[in-house]
Amino acid sequence: MTQDLDLADIQGNILQDFVSGYPVARFVLLHVTEPEKGRAFVLEYRKKVTTALRWASSGAYAQKIQTTKPDVAINIAFTYTGLQALGLPTRMLARLPPEFMDGMKMRAPILGDDEGANAGDDGGLMKWDPVWGERAHILIGLNGLLDDQGHAEPALQRETDALLALCQQYGLTVLSGHAGSDNRWQDAHARLAKNKATYKPVPMEHFGFIDGISNPVFEGQFGDPHADAAMAIGNGKVMAKTQDGDNDSRWAPLATGEFLLGHPDEAQETEDAAPPPAIMRNGTFLVYRKLHENVGSFNAYFAKAAAIYAKANNVPVEDASRILKAKMAGRWETAYRWRSRPPSPSGTPSTPNMPARTSTGLMSISPIATMPTAPNVRSRRICAAPTRATA
Repeated sequence: MTQDLDLADIQGNILQDFVSGYPVARFVLLHVTEPEKGRAFVLEYRKKVTTALRWASSGAYAQKIQTTKPDVAINIAFTYTGLQALGLPTRMLARLPPEFMDGMKMRAPILGDDEGANAGDDGGLMKWDPVWGERAHILIGLNGLLDDQGHAEPALQRETDALLALCQQYGLTVLSGHAGSDNRWQDAHARLAKNKATYKPVPMEHFGFIDGISNPVFEGQFGDPHADAAMAIGNGKVMAKTQDGDNDSRWAPLATGEFLLGHPDEAQETEDAAPPPAIMRNGTFLVYRKLHENVGSFNAYFAKAAAIYAKANNVPVEDASRILKAKMAGRWETAYRWRSRPPSPSGTPSTPNMPARTSTGLMSISPIATMPTAPNVRSRRICAAPTRATA
């Protein structure tokens, strides 16, 4: 039975894929100095947060209550120290997960993000952007549209200016130290392909693998049991096959509690979330992560390895390169699982022609993101935060 979710109480980027709909993004980190002013800022800014209500213009699984697709989709998240800075009760903060309390900087050795550090020092963390030397409390994500030349639409800058003005009004500090043209925020956008005189985003990361394929479906996500069942095929859980059922009928949506706090999970258990429910219910945990992909070293490594593999196995070097990449990533560049189909030049899209303004890094604030592991792929900046549509 499909969950009847309160979409107006859930942030939009949890249920929808903002990357494909909003190819350009801007991330701003804020520091709260006075709890009362910080809470006032949240109460004011939450009016702009994009919820999970369906857009009337989408046409896909439109529901009775609809809203207009915004020019800029906005999300807000909080770190553990941010919740402290806002003055939330200790009895609530004490019940939050220890991993969240620690913060990603403290957990860097567990995740391998302190590479280059000697025992007992922070040498590996010196590679992080300077902004992470500050105490981040709030993360604001602005997701915008691109014009046909690959530039951000003016609405993104207007929302940025409005955010800066609101921070000044309530005494919040915009943390600087990001890498990019303006160190007050981190810009990111999808890769672009040239189509005659225009540019369009393509779902491909910098190593040449199709991206955006990890989008699990959970109960209530589309607000209709038939839509949930259809979208769960290949993106849900596999059930026992019935005598008269086909393979597609074995798929079912995942339990809502696997993604949203306050709902039963696959074990039919409801996470003992910190009170009050108005803060945590329908929220989730989010990872804000910046990756450095050294594409040159990646390609050089596989060029050398493919030549050896091709000679040993009597296959073309091009196919050898695809095979080795698939072995490392666990899937082909086209997103097919390793061993599910042989590499084929006709079945593998070529890397699109990239304009010079393409971003040098990848940013993801998706609840789930997968990346192939390879030489010179380095996790750089991490911040975990629960996201909520309401304060």
